[in-house]
Amino acid sequence: MMNGMTDDVATFWRDIVSWLETNTPCEIVRIRPPASDASIAEIESAIGHPVPDSMRQWWQLTDGVTQVGTPVIPPRFAPLPCAMALQEMQLRLSIMTDEPIIPNDGSIDTAGESTHRFHHLFLPIAEDNSGDLICIDLRSGHLQGCLILWDHEGGWHDAFLWTNVAAMLEDVRNAMRDGTPALSAYAIRHARYFAGYDIEHVAWKADVSPSMELSWKSERVEVPDVE
Repeated sequence: MMNGMTDDVATFWRDIVSWLETNTPCEIVRIRPPASDASIAEIESAIGHPVPDSMRQWWQLTDGVTQVGTPVIPPRFAPLPCAMALQEMQLRLSIMTDEPIIPNDGSIDTAGESTHRFHHLFLPIAEDNSGDLICIDLRSGHLQGCLILWDHEGGWHDAFLWTNVAAMLEDVRNAMRDGTPALSAYAIRHARYFAGYDIEHVAWKADVSPSMELSWKSERVEVPDVE
């Protein structure tokens, strides 16, 4: 990765932290200090693949948060510490060993292709309170490094969320700082993926509760005709 993108990660995260300090001081205290190089190396050893530079840079700035219910990532996801990312990955893989393989289940080894099975190259980086995950898709292909939402019940059958971690942080930063709804581009991809279905497509606006806690409010996205 070029230095410019890693510089972007630092800038986006600095702006996010600044917004949290000003608007949700109860959330900022839950942000952990940087991850150690050894912790990141342990993940790389476990998955047999380098951690993307933008994710490495983010972990070198903060090792996730101390509480799962801190939704830094819309609509409800808390960044995972390295140790928990590894734990979640190992847990999902252990569950999948008992799942039958469905013939013709798409291109399970191609980045960006949906699958009901948790792949060993899905790297969890954020979790909600229900067990759903945001993962980096490290499978090969032009979408390698994209972020997906893994549903703990149904797997992944959707468009990707963001192209990479830097794009995610920029989207979150813009939502907080400028009021631009996050995941607007995903909403368009979501509409195309589910073309023909009567499904609402939404983006997310940063909101602060009376108790100064962060939440995300949905906003309907009008999408072009994708029939």
